[in-house]
Amino acid sequence: MSGRADAGILVTLFINDDPGVTNIGVDAGAWSYLPSVSLREGLNWIRVRSKNAAGNESPFSNTHVFTVDTTAPSLPTISAPDAGAFVRSSALFFQGTADPDTTVSLLFDGADAGTAFASRTGNVWLFADPLPLNEGPHILRARAIDAAGNRSDSAPRSFTVDNTPPVTSLTVTPNTPVTKVRTRLFTFTSEAGADFECRVDSGNFTPCASAQSLDFGEGLHSFEVRAKDKAGNVDPTPESHSWETDLTLPGAPLLTSPDAGAYVATTTPVISGTAEAKSKVTVVVGGQSKGPVDADAAGRWELPVTLVEGTYSLKATAMDTAGNVSPDSVSRSFTVDITAPDTLIDPGSIPEAYSSNTTFPFSFSFIGKPGETGTFECSLDTAGFAPCVSPLTVNVGIKPVGEGPHVFRVRAKDPAENVDGSPAIVNWTVDREAPDTILTSFPDRKTNVRTFTFTFTSTEKEADFQCILDGAGPVGLPFTANCNGGSYAVNVGDGPHTLWVRAQDKAKNIDSSAASFSWEVDATSPAKPAVTSPPQGTFVNTTLPLLKGTAEPGAQVRVFADGVQVGSTTANPQGAWSISPSVELSEGEQEITADATDSYSNRSAPSDPHRFTVDSIAPETKLTKTPPSLDKSGQATFEFNSPAVGNPGTLDPNATFECLVDDRPLVPDCVSPYTVTVGNGSHIFTVRAKDAAGNRDQTPETYSWVVDGTPPDVTIKSKPAAKTNEQVAKFIFESTAPKATFPCQLDTLPAIEDCTANYTSGVLAPGRHTLVVRARNLAGSESPPASWEWVIDTNLPDTIISKAPPELTNVQIFSFEFTSNRPPEEVVTFYCSLDGASEIQDCKSPLVVQVISDGEHTLKITAEDAVGNKDAEPAVHIWTVDTQRPDTLLLEEPKYPGKLVNTSRWPFGFTSTEARGRFECRLDLALPLGCVSPFETDYADGSHTLEIRAIDAAGNEDASPVSYSWVVDTQAPSAPALTTPSAEALVATATPVLEGSSEPGSTVYVSVDGVPVGTVVANDVGRWSYAPTQPLRDGAHAIELRAKDAAGNSSESSTATSLSVDTLVPDTTITAGPQDRVRTTSATFQFSSTEEGATFECSLNNVEFTPCDAQISFEVFEGANSFQVRARDRAGNVDPSPETRAWRVSLGSDTRTLGGGLSCSSSGGGVPFGMLAGLVGLALMKGRRRRV
Repeated sequence: MSGRADAGILVTLFINDDPGVTNIGVDAGAWSYLPSVSLREGLNWIRVRSKNAAGNESPFSNTHVFTVDTTAPSLPTISAPDAGAFVRSSALFFQGTADPDTTVSLLFDGADAGTAFASRTGNVWLFADPLPLNEGPHILRARAIDAAGNRSDSAPRSFTVDNTPPVTSLTVTPNTPVTKVRTRLFTFTSEAGADFECRVDSGNFTPCASAQSLDFGEGLHSFEVRAKDKAGNVDPTPESHSWETDLTLPGAPLLTSPDAGAYVATTTPVISGTAEAKSKVTVVVGGQSKGPVDADAAGRWELPVTLVEGTYSLKATAMDTAGNVSPDSVSRSFTVDITAPDTLIDPGSIPEAYSSNTTFPFSFSFIGKPGETGTFECSLDTAGFAPCVSPLTVNVGIKPVGEGPHVFRVRAKDPAENVDGSPAIVNWTVDREAPDTILTSFPDRKTNVRTFTFTFTSTEKEADFQCILDGAGPVGLPFTANCNGGSYAVNVGDGPHTLWVRAQDKAKNIDSSAASFSWEVDATSPAKPAVTSPPQGTFVNTTLPLLKGTAEPGAQVRVFADGVQVGSTTANPQGAWSISPSVELSEGEQEITADATDSYSNRSAPSDPHRFTVDSIAPETKLTKTPPSLDKSGQATFEFNSPAVGNPGTLDPNATFECLVDDRPLVPDCVSPYTVTVGNGSHIFTVRAKDAAGNRDQTPETYSWVVDGTPPDVTIKSKPAAKTNEQVAKFIFESTAPKATFPCQLDTLPAIEDCTANYTSGVLAPGRHTLVVRARNLAGSESPPASWEWVIDTNLPDTIISKAPPELTNVQIFSFEFTSNRPPEEVVTFYCSLDGASEIQDCKSPLVVQVISDGEHTLKITAEDAVGNKDAEPAVHIWTVDTQRPDTLLLEEPKYPGKLVNTSRWPFGFTSTEARGRFECRLDLALPLGCVSPFETDYADGSHTLEIRAIDAAGNEDASPVSYSWVVDTQAPSAPALTTPSAEALVATATPVLEGSSEPGSTVYVSVDGVPVGTVVANDVGRWSYAPTQPLRDGAHAIELRAKDAAGNSSESSTATSLSVDTLVPDTTITAGPQDRVRTTSATFQFSSTEEGATFECSLNNVEFTPCDAQISFEVFEGANSFQVRARDRAGNVDPSPETRAWRVSLGSDTRTLGGGLSCSSSGGGVPFGMLAGLVGLALMKGRRRRV
């Protein structure tokens, strides 16, 4: 720490307002100081004040604020490029994260190569400037540097720069110029990690992998492949291969034997037919190849085969001498059949195992080889087989002929007369007799059970059953309930019921006289009985009381005492009942309940509980309060109770009492507490208890006592003077009563029951006091009171300051006012002392005090009364004068380059050089308002200025408020637009210039096929232009743009714009036209190009090229002529080597010897005007057709 000051003075340094360093010398007008202890992290400030040799002090210097920051920022991170990535120089950009507002320095292979700035939004840093990095591996470190210069390095990130295109090698199998094979295998290699792109014939390059197996049609074909390394470099000279595929096939063979659909009775048939002469015929029988067999010169062939039984598909192919295989012949099928057929009876026509019918329709099917049809033979019971057809109706006749078991047989016969050796058979039984039904279990005819399960059986085994409950019986058929299994569960209500059951046998015969059962149900419980005597809640003094109540007439009543049955009886016709318990009831409360059971055995709910108490034990009496055995009072109060029998811990609430005093009459119903009045002398009190059941205590309680009501006397023999300054009082008391005690009370203090005859008080307060004392004899009688009153006066004057400055002020002159607690008429003198100086006698109120220095000050004032009593605790006022203005310090603010921020809300942190005080903030020239740190609000987009000033606790205002101005821009720019090239454009250069528009001054990020390739800044009118530094490969590309404005707001990515790069020049071929020597002046040329959609430009005899069609006709003069044509593809690439055709027109004379005709100069001579006009006309016609 250092500064400047006048020579010869001493400097006091205040660090954070702590005057910890004094007497710093000044040398040559400068001073310096090295702190001996570390300063605190964060905001610090210093100011100095100097003092000359005379002791005069200067005002404070300006406050110098600085920040101590020794903490390194967090380790930055690197997110792009990926670790171990291979990248092109043109596609390099670097990105990562770091603490907000730190500067990120990029170290490539240990050398500093550039810096970036970590934003507050996402803590992201981005470096996209081009770097001249050599090809090969590199190591990147990001170094974060905060505002204090603290730094931290990221982990190293390795990547490789690779700008060298790879070389592609191609291997083709089979590698013949002409082949009949449609499929070719292409394998290719390049540098490690490379990908590949392939193009077939005139298509586009697309991603592919080595070992491409491709299928081709007949004709000329080409295959190209190029490598693309891990960095995206593309081989500029793809490997290629061309060939021709010949796929002309011979005709399909013709099958002649066996016939289509034939049945063959042998397993070694001979297959024959015709095919192309000398071809090799392969026969496929049932999916298996047989042969080959050679066709003879006439094309005939035969092939014997060995087969198993079954149906076979049959087809044949022929392979010519070139190896081309014909299509399949027309397929046919035949069957080898040496097995008899099978017979199937339709399951739907098979009768049930038991039936009451006599006619039965049967349907049956022939099961043989596919396509076979056959005939049938049938047999019923013991009859022989006879021819029959499906369907067939069989009639077994009526009883007794048809009754009983039957069997039906049928067998199939195929076209080869093979007969089914295992005929289909059906067995069934005809039964026309109905079963009988028998009930085997049922309820009582009268019951209280509502649920019951009936069981029943039949005269026929395995019969089914049907039931109906409470229906009309057989007349009320049909029966609705299914009760198979021989049982039926019912759940019915009270009243009469009937169940009908009938059996049904396997033949569906039903018992016409169903079994039935009728019964009556009553399951309703009778009403609960009532207990009426002894009355509810009463006491009885017998253990066998008579119990009475009511119930349903005729019901059997059971009686319970505390849950235990004590007897039973029957209610009379009027419903009344009574019973004596069969056992003695226990002492105490009894709970009696009863229930009733009717004639259907239905039992009622228990009666409501009925309670009374059995008490046959005499009570006890206890005296709980009595007068003293020697008492001064003629009134005596007694309290008594009776413990509950069997529970001494509680009292009998129903007990009453009888009392007797001396020989007075008995009081039959006395109540505790009980008070009697008696005279002086001896007395006896007797009391006995009587319980609720009438039992009396046979051993009453008695008490004897003596009454003495004569009061004693009391005298105060010694006491303090009537007025004294002694604060401890001493007394002596006397009484004529023997062993008397002295209750006393001093002022309003609590009374003392037993003051000693020699009584000394504690220290008493100044003022008036009174002591009252009585004498009390052994019977408790007290004398009339004796009292003494005196005054203690020790009062000193008190000093009171009524007006004084506040504890903290910036005022140096102030008027004090003061007084004392004495009456105004009493003379009081005051002594005053300022800041420890000598007292000033007889200072007057008001007193004006002026201080000349800032700091703490003390005024002491002491009052003295007329007799010299001085205030032992003078009045003191302490206050602090502060005339120094505070400084306002800004701790937190937007730290963006140019003070341009992209957030609409930002906290401003601030403090003051003085600990206490307040702040006022003014935003954008509005009225100042009170504020606290941090100050945070929403800011609209635009320019803003915030002013903050500190006001200390003394009211001093910062004369130079801190001010901060910034610009808010939170609007993201619109996505940039690409205007050139247009969408879907085809360009003929690998480095097309990209042009477009964006927000003026924004940075445009250009990505090609998802890879960032560079940036460009839009000019002040929003135009930008960018040329890729790395050539684009031929083919389709997607251009995406993104803009970032000066505030750091990023736009959305633009919609991808597609363009295609085509740098390959077309090739031109003349396919028809005159050549050598001809005898006509008419010339017609036809030509083509290697690229689809190409246009043509023609030149006759070396004139300027003009557009022309793919076929052109014109007239020429006799002599030598030349014609040139070149192709121009859709991207504008022009064939650099036009196709040229030269010829000579000779009409019968030799132009070498005759005059006239075209010149024979090497230049080719001039072009006839008509010929040139013809070419121009053709070009115009072509242009006109294009506009249509």
